Amino acid sequence: MKPFWTTFYSYKGGVGRSLALANVAALLVSEGRRVLLIDFDLEAPGLDSFSEFTSAAGKLGVVEYVSQFWRQKSAPDVREFIHSCDLPGPLRGKLWLMPAGKKGKAYNHQLAHIPWSEMYESGFGVPFFENWKMAIENHYKPDYVFVDSRTGLTDI
Repeated sequence: MKPFWTTFYSYKGGVGRSLALANVAALLVSEGRRVLLIDFDLEAPGLDSFSEFTSAAGKLGVVEYVSQFWRQKSAPDVREFIHSCDLPGPLRGKLWLMPAGKKGKAYNHQLAHIPWSEMYESGFGVPFFENWKMAIENHYKPDYVFVDSRTGLTDI
């Protein structure tokens, strides 16, 4: 069965979007579902700051995945960028997180040099995202994929 993909988005920051995503994910995992989270709030990432998701903190994520793709013009192995989260208590489901990336100077430099518009203008944009989705579906077989989006309107 194909996973259900949804994006948690808001026009305004500070309204609890990431918290809502984390709570819905935890509820689904407690019910035996397989849930994969993607922190696509690249300018203000924060999912890996939740205590339940710290196993993914300081690890490779979205920015490194996209940057490596753009350099090599081929998709890297998505499994290097998605990390298992061990939640407390007996749970029947499974939870993974693809963090925004390893925060620091290298992160900011890589983020600033991702040419989103050029990716689409060159014809790589749609195939890149379709391949990314397919790799996630094939390797993890999640029931749900939740994307934590950035606030406001942007080119990303």
